[in-house]
Amino acid sequence: AMLAVESAVAVSQAEAGDIPQAAAEAIVEACLAPVSADILAEGWTAGTPVLPLLDALRSRLDESAAPHLHHCLTTQDIIDSSAMILARAAVTELSTLATRARDALRTAAERYGERPTQARSFLQPARETTFGFRAGRWLTPLEALIDHANDAGFPVQLGGLVGDRDGLSDAVCDAVAQRLGLDGAPGAWHTDRAPVISLLRLAVDLARWAEKVAGDLALLASLDEVRMRAGGSTAAAGKQNPIDAMRAMAAAEACVGVTAIVTSGKPHELERGLGSWHAEWFAVPLVFMTAAAALEATGDALSSLTVTKGA
Repeated sequence: AMLAVESAVAVSQAEAGDIPQAAAEAIVEACLAPVSADILAEGWTAGTPVLPLLDALRSRLDESAAPHLHHCLTTQDIIDSSAMILARAAVTELSTLATRARDALRTAAERYGERPTQARSFLQPARETTFGFRAGRWLTPLEALIDHANDAGFPVQLGGLVGDRDGLSDAVCDAVAQRLGLDGAPGAWHTDRAPVISLLRLAVDLARWAEKVAGDLALLASLDEVRMRAGGSTAAAGKQNPIDAMRAMAAAEACVGVTAIVTSGKPHELERGLGSWHAEWFAVPLVFMTAAAALEATGDALSSLTVTKGA
């Protein structure tokens, strides 16, 4: 993703006449070849993976092209724009997994919708309802979250050293966003982490939905009202563990905890933050991974769901 950003910037700057066309072509060619993943380890020691990345790219460029690489950019432009490219793919996957869970829930509701079941308040029997009513309570928030995922924004990050876009025209910024499939942005958001936090909250809301449904299914399974794909036990032969619900609940709890690293972190100082931004490098991938794991597991539980008895 970082290579794609450097390449898109070079092409856009050449189109605007900010760097020579020949230099842009050389930069694009240099970005086509893969770079060793070792730069990530080197980057942590250096404080940013962009430094070793640029060293690797400059070694592929001649003296006429090298000075035009990374023109008017800063590290955060490359990493944040790359993160948005990856976040877009992650949110697409979350939407796919959520849609799968929704479809499985709809199937179960169609099959067992009229089945009487005992509604519970404070975990105690309250009055009779139907499985369809309960499924509808699960379904409504999920459909809203899927719509939110499909409408999510992924803004390009281009601001330069202090975020004032010195040397970066609006035309160049818009062209870069278009080439990368990202949304345009009116300015840099180096210390305004709302775009990142919005995506993390979407992910954690999906994970919490998965945890809610998985937890309810586990409770209903303990009452022998539903059955799901079961796992075995090393200590009790024949014990039917609700492993998919268990996996969903564990992943969702992890998702909530990791999200707090960003959402509860200190504000980013002045024009460029120190430390809090770097903590995102650890947290953001884990948020998406654990949210996906929670949705996948809840989808598995719903796909194997049998409502065994009524009220």
